[in-house]
Amino acid sequence: MFVRKQLSLLAMSLVVTVGQTSLWAQTTLHGQLKGRTYIDDKIQVTAPSGWAIESSNGAVLHKGRYILSLCSYCGQASGIQGGRFSEIDVLVQPWARKEEPSGPCGKQEIGGRTGKLDRQDLYYARPAGDTPPTEMEAELCVIPRIHKTLWYGSFFTQRCKAGESDNDGCGGYFLQHSILAGRAENMQNAVGDEMAFGLSYETKDVNTLPEKSDPHLAEILPEANAIVASIVYR
Repeated sequence: MFVRKQLSLLAMSLVVTVGQTSLWAQTTLHGQLKGRTYIDDKIQVTAPSGWAIESSNGAVLHKGRYILSLCSYCGQASGIQGGRFSEIDVLVQPWARKEEPSGPCGKQEIGGRTGKLDRQDLYYARPAGDTPPTEMEAELCVIPRIHKTLWYGSFFTQRCKAGESDNDGCGGYFLQHSILAGRAENMQNAVGDEMAFGLSYETKDVNTLPEKSDPHLAEILPEANAIVASIVYR
């Protein structure tokens, strides 16, 4: 992968450190790649035609410079219900962050439904003319030079049912495997139950990110939805 990862063993878990971001990674999922299908104790997913697949803390699928990370090994370290965006940003927009605010860089839009999940798309539009970005944006996010609306990555959240909130394990940055697999509700928030799914782009320069109107991006987003919808939760 284009993102470098440092792994350090701690008790029965791994702490995956990327820049300033840490994700707890369970070591007992027995992940394996069989041809174009990735299988572990939580998920099973097959790469469709045109996508490559590898095993790295879950399944990682590539198409061109787009990277879909299905991190079944990932869990939060903050202890906050649903986690913080800064705990999954490496899966979504590692090229966009200077500091580690709790929220993402860019404006968030619901991009489409896939099974029990919603895809959340992030877009950054630099103000027209010579209007500078806000002080907070300049301090926390890498600001593009070009005055266009750029795609700043996507991530997936569990859709809340009527009357539910993030206290019910939905709507957060981390997914609850037990709920997606249809198991007992009392398993949610247990150690090893969390996952995180993100779609990113291989670049070190935000000015090369695809525009919101890019036709290839318009193809990739529904393809990523279809892959996520095809996941078998084990």
